[in-house]
Amino acid sequence: MFVEGFAPAHDWIQARAYREALIKYLNRDLPKVIQSQKDRDAKKKPKPIAGYIIGTEYGIETGWHFHVALFLNGDDHQNEVGIASRICWTWKNEITSSNGRYYNCNLAAREGRYSKVGVGMIHRHDLAKREILSSVVTRYAVKGCYYADAQTGTKDRLLNKGGWPKEKDLRKGGRPEKPVQVQRELLTHVFSEKKKRFFPIWTSCEPSQPRVGY
Repeated sequence: MFVEGFAPAHDWIQARAYREALIKYLNRDLPKVIQSQKDRDAKKKPKPIAGYIIGTEYGIETGWHFHVALFLNGDDHQNEVGIASRICWTWKNEITSSNGRYYNCNLAAREGRYSKVGVGMIHRHDLAKREILSSVVTRYAVKGCYYADAQTGTKDRLLNKGGWPKEKDLRKGGRPEKPVQVQRELLTHVFSEKKKRFFPIWTSCEPSQPRVGY
């Protein structure tokens, strides 16, 4: 998930307050908002989001703004556009009290505005999308900004991240994964039956994808 939210204020103190409120919302309130009705009825504790990256930048015309990349578990959440729209609405109407604006990249991807897509639902063996996610989307969020460093005049952090899972302990047992090739053949069959538009993605030999602009 990738959401870009802008704070029109040129005041760093105000922009930092907006960012802290956004981080608080992602950690505390968002898991409750996106929890399934089934889990609510069962009175289960909301699961925290998998992770997030918030890059802070400053533009001469736009002022302070934030690039937010949000990561969710696809087993629990599939409506990425709806979740992104909810975050954008909260950013504009509640966090900034109608003083902010946003750009929903997930909605733009669904409408076909990008030739190569690295947001939305990404299977762990979809190498093409994972390459775009790592080399384009996340890099754009963390690229840094010279003007931001100059404007703060302090050592305030301009890159925030959270929710990253700990490294897997290989000593613990568990169900072994199927070989990648076996999984690709299985997914090819499933996608060809239910979602034919995904058929070209899963082939026995995937060509390397060139890096593209986003």
